[in-house]
Amino acid sequence: MGISDVLTDPDSFFERRAEDPSWLVPIVLVLLTALLAAIAASPEAELAGEATSMVIENQGQEANQTLQNVISTGTKVVGVGWAFVETFGGWLLYGLVFYVIARFGFEGTGSFGNTLALTGWGYVPAVINQAISVAAAYAVFGGASLPESSMAAQETLAELRSDPILLAASVVGLALLVWSGVIWTYAMSHLHDLSRRDAAITVGIPVALVLIMRINGIV
Repeated sequence: MGISDVLTDPDSFFERRAEDPSWLVPIVLVLLTALLAAIAASPEAELAGEATSMVIENQGQEANQTLQNVISTGTKVVGVGWAFVETFGGWLLYGLVFYVIARFGFEGTGSFGNTLALTGWGYVPAVINQAISVAAAYAVFGGASLPESSMAAQETLAELRSDPILLAASVVGLALLVWSGVIWTYAMSHLHDLSRRDAAITVGIPVALVLIMRINGIV
């Protein structure tokens, strides 16, 4: 069965895959998601670094050009690096929560390692989500420039962050997270020998929490 079956027929896919989850494809999927997330964060981080440098310069601090460049670069690295690390952290956290709820809440039979592997398989929609995020981020931030005034730069950056293109991408991201939730439900059901209801609860609790946090971030 091909990787497209994860999206189109997750029930049959995980009925077979639960016996041999494999690690290669899940790791590649999570790594690809992380790389795309870092790329998507790059143009905004670039502008944020410039804005931070302007703030420091306009506060009257005797910062030479080298120090400003270091601070600007540091801001970019933190923004891009966090996007990358957050993806792997999310994978580990999802897998851990799925395992704990399935094992101790419903007497699931799967191991933590296999839970983590199958969680990685559910990142196919996340790859799509981050690809959309890359396109949206470069459409909004890619050709943008900041005014020389630090206050005006901050206002411009805030306006860019509220661009409708980014809002649309975020809404699509919510739908794709729900899609991952559906995939994970079938995965946990087959791996831990759970009823569909118990698997939905296992997956639904953490996914619902993430959805709430993302919605709060949008509004």
